[in-house]
Amino acid sequence: MTPVITVSSHVPTQPYYHYGKFLASLKKFGVEPIVLGADKKWEGLMTKAFLYRAWLRALAMTGSSERVILCDAWDIVFAEHPDTIDTACNKVYGDAVVFNGEKACWPRGDLSDTFPDQGYPWRYLNCGFICGPASSILTMLEAMNLESIGVDRVENGKKIEPNDQGEFQALFSKQPVKMVVDAKCVAAQTLSACTVDEFDFTTEFITNKVTGTMPGVFHANGSSKELLLPAILAKLGL
Repeated sequence: MTPVITVSSHVPTQPYYHYGKFLASLKKFGVEPIVLGADKKWEGLMTKAFLYRAWLRALAMTGSSERVILCDAWDIVFAEHPDTIDTACNKVYGDAVVFNGEKACWPRGDLSDTFPDQGYPWRYLNCGFICGPASSILTMLEAMNLESIGVDRVENGKKIEPNDQGEFQALFSKQPVKMVVDAKCVAAQTLSACTVDEFDFTTEFITNKVTGTMPGVFHANGSSKELLLPAILAKLGL
């Protein structure tokens, strides 16, 4: 079984977060995610990368060669079994590390030309969903040199808040391992800047009418938590 690894320092109480829906969506498939960082100090977005690296280092010590899914927990729901999603990633992208794509190159708009136009609007790297061989993802994280980036802090009176997505976007051009963006939404679908009419809810699985694919993961980033996620949750029975 493809393990799903996520980070959540606590259970959010804000109504626009959906940690409970995330857990319920996986429970439908008999899957319990591995949650890192529970009851630990949250030190900003880079916390996720540090925790992922530590977990993957421990996994590497076991000699495991498995594939894994790393994902956000508060704004993601699964529409298919993680094994099915991983199989789709492997079939289409091979041993590459796969990131879900989004319509905006945020926060590093200056790097927009780094990401090739694949014929679909979801061309830019979003790190809320990552899938691939555990060893390759670890190699990628080691190449980021996380200690040089650090976590949220104050230096010389200035607040420094590194953004993990910006760091992954910067790393993309270097390709320490093969990194790809799932612009066709074969595996995962970000919802920011999307509209309801881009999806067909009458089919068995929600279909992206632009790409013709049926994503297995839906990531309600940005304002889509209020604008589009309710329709997704209703279709999934969540």
